[in-house]
Amino acid sequence: MKNFHSEYDRAEIVRKYRRKTAGYGINYLIPNIYGPIYINNIKELAREVQLQKDLRILEFGCGAAMNLLYLASVLPYLGFPILEAYGTDFSEKMIKAAHDELTEYPQIEKSGFVKFVVASNETIREDLAHFLNRSPDELKNFFHFIFGINTLRFSWRSNTLKKQTVFQLHQMLITGGRLLIIDMNNRFPYSLVNNFRNSLQRLKGVGRERSLFQDLWKVWSTGNDLPSLDQYANTLQSVGFKILSKSNFCWIPHSSGRVRYLFFRAITPILDTLIPTRAMRSLIIARKP
Repeated sequence: MKNFHSEYDRAEIVRKYRRKTAGYGINYLIPNIYGPIYINNIKELAREVQLQKDLRILEFGCGAAMNLLYLASVLPYLGFPILEAYGTDFSEKMIKAAHDELTEYPQIEKSGFVKFVVASNETIREDLAHFLNRSPDELKNFFHFIFGINTLRFSWRSNTLKKQTVFQLHQMLITGGRLLIIDMNNRFPYSLVNNFRNSLQRLKGVGRERSLFQDLWKVWSTGNDLPSLDQYANTLQSVGFKILSKSNFCWIPHSSGRVRYLFFRAITPILDTLIPTRAMRSLIIARKP
């Protein structure tokens, strides 16, 4: 866990989460692929719960908050004024980067409705309540829309996904509120190689009960240490969420340069036709009944 925290505090990693240095991939995906998904779900949510104003949004594991700031910049113009929007991340350096990104949106910064908080996914309700000088119970049934991008898998790896992270997210949503998850697909071919490599790195110089062969066999035989689409969905269901949709989608890497971005964008229709279940990411949309 210490190595994990230090990894996401490194300057080169932080740059991958900032708009000007993140790469062509994510700067295309947010307004063209992810953004419409967020907006359509907020529109459906607003219609279902008869919400007309005072939207409360949370992005957990927000990094430098590119997604949250995009939503904060467009939703008011679509007729969905935001009362409060929070971005949380365990990394103080990521939260500092989010504050720096906020200065690029002077109207949002001046309005003060977007705030960033250092908070772990596993203790998110308590950490957020402490920041707001409220009791954790005051954050029950608080948010209308919660989303997380490429962050839920870390709770899976630390065995805190169900009892801590997802349980708290469920508590913080209003009845009828929506949770949207985008994370890596364990069936995406690169995931096999990447997680095989990660397994080796985690074992270097660390005392272990299992042999190296046993650990690598587990990674190879199960695919990797990422949850499957069904495992994500089943975990959400186990705490009371209703799954509205689940799918694999998107072939464009977040941090891709111009050439790689153009290549994957061009071949996306072919890959979607031939091997849709091998797409790069898993998407799960759930509602709190």
